[in-house]
Amino acid sequence: MRTASLVTVFVFFAQVVLGQAVSSVSGSISDDGSITISGSGFGTGATIFLWDDFDDDSDGTPINSASPNIGTTASWGTWDSSAEMTNTVSDIVGYGASGNSMRIPLNNGTNSTWGMAGVVNTTPTSTVYVSFNRYLRCGASESPDNHKLTIWYGNGEGGRPQFQSPIWTGTSTAQYYNNCGNSGSWFNQFFSISWSGQRESWHRWEWYTELNDPYSSDNDVAEFYHDLTELYSSSSTQLRGCMTEDADWDEFDFGQYTNSDAAYDSLINYFDDIIVQSSRARVELGDNSSWASCTVRDYQPHTSWSATEITVTVNQGSFAEDDAAYLFVVDADGNVSDGYAVTIGASESASITAPTSLTANKVE
Repeated sequence: MRTASLVTVFVFFAQVVLGQAVSSVSGSISDDGSITISGSGFGTGATIFLWDDFDDDSDGTPINSASPNIGTTASWGTWDSSAEMTNTVSDIVGYGASGNSMRIPLNNGTNSTWGMAGVVNTTPTSTVYVSFNRYLRCGASESPDNHKLTIWYGNGEGGRPQFQSPIWTGTSTAQYYNNCGNSGSWFNQFFSISWSGQRESWHRWEWYTELNDPYSSDNDVAEFYHDLTELYSSSSTQLRGCMTEDADWDEFDFGQYTNSDAAYDSLINYFDDIIVQSSRARVELGDNSSWASCTVRDYQPHTSWSATEITVTVNQGSFAEDDAAYLFVVDADGNVSDGYAVTIGASESASITAPTSLTANKVE
């Protein structure tokens, strides 16, 4: 009995010492400033295939000529050359501190593929985290018909695996859909999301997937979030369900697509803070010390990541000068740290503070 007690105490002590923790933050907490987060046990960072807030390009720049903030293995393009002058960087509306966004209009009144701007990732990946903020501008009478915001493709036969999300099939229902040819293996989930509630406001969308391995198994991980709320989470889906090979994701398209012949004379999607990366590992800036209690969280792109130090370029996002905010570190498994208090616009010095431990909370 005494031996068992000693073992229990030792295991608890080991968890505290070896757990992931933030010990200090240094640098300028201002838009485009560089900060260094020091600590222990951060694990391996994600490969950022693309990060773009569109502020490095001027208003009116065609998307296929735009340069992502980070995009060493990806580039912008369009599905159709006819869209090259209509899919542009725009200063009409930007998310938070961002002055620009990506403007994707849909006004040709046909079954349109013109509304998509493509991110072609030249490094195929079986795991991916995707996020963006989206602003919908449309007439009050315009309603969706098979309206899609993003489509992903793979390097397998027929461009599979293929994933479409979200798809509005009515004014109050959105759908996540795995377009895989065999109805017996489609992944098809419906959620209640108001179309009118999306109008004239910014909303954040997030996805994380791990493709099943081998392709015939039911061990996919699929997680979907809207405005920081989890809509779906499963580790037993089959996104490669109709395939006969272990193909990976290699293209991610954003914009809009509709299956209606009705004219959408004023329907425009604006996208900002688009992220495509290889894992959940990231840094976020939130408005509450508790991850789950945040009403706003903004992605912070990292420029280096080691087990003990992360350097990020500050994305001020929706925060204003002198706002209180909290930095969170998310590891590749989705564990999230407690918030580390910072002030927007302040310069932090690298002083040692009480460790902030990562908790076993799944990302929301």
